[in-house]
Parts: sequence; C-alpha cells; structure tokens
Amino acid sequence: MKVALGSRTTNSWTEKDFFSNFVVANSDNKNCKAPNTSDLLSMPNSNAFLDLNGDCVPDLVLTRQGTDNTYYEIYQQVFVGEKSQYCLAK
Repeated sequence: MKVALGSRTTNSWTEKDFFSNFVVANSDNKNCKAPNTSDLLSMPNSNAFLDLNGDCVPDLVLTRQGTDNTYYEIYQQVFVGEKSQYCLAK
C-alpha cells in the first residue's frame, strides 16, 4: 500500500510505502501486531478514519482481502517522539 503526501510549498506529491513508513513494528512495540503486507485492500470502500477508542485522535480502519476471506484491520494513531505513526491494534 502506498500513501501520497502533498506539499503546499513545492506543489508536488511524494509516494511512500504505508507499512515501512507509517506503521510501528511489533519489534519496536509489543502492543502492535504485525500486519500481513501481502493481502490487498478490498474494493470499494476499503478505508475510514474515525476515533474508535475515544482519545480524540482518528484511527484508521482498513478492509482487507485475503485469499479466502475479507477482514478488518484497526490501526490506532500513536506518537513516537514528534512523529505520528499507526499501531495495528486489531
């Protein structure tokens, strides 16, 4: 999965890998689960940002498609130092 980041100052876009740039690894935080990076996003309506845990910070819900099932992943937004990242909670 890729994330496109826009810059107002240069009027350009940068593409980054979601799992390697925005997800906290299980080795860095034992509360974060390791995502399955090979499954695809379901189509249509594959994602939503909403606060599920009541901390007033939007969490990311992804609908993923495995080889024989469709499932949800819930990523909680966490701050690692000054950087905002996502922890796979469920």
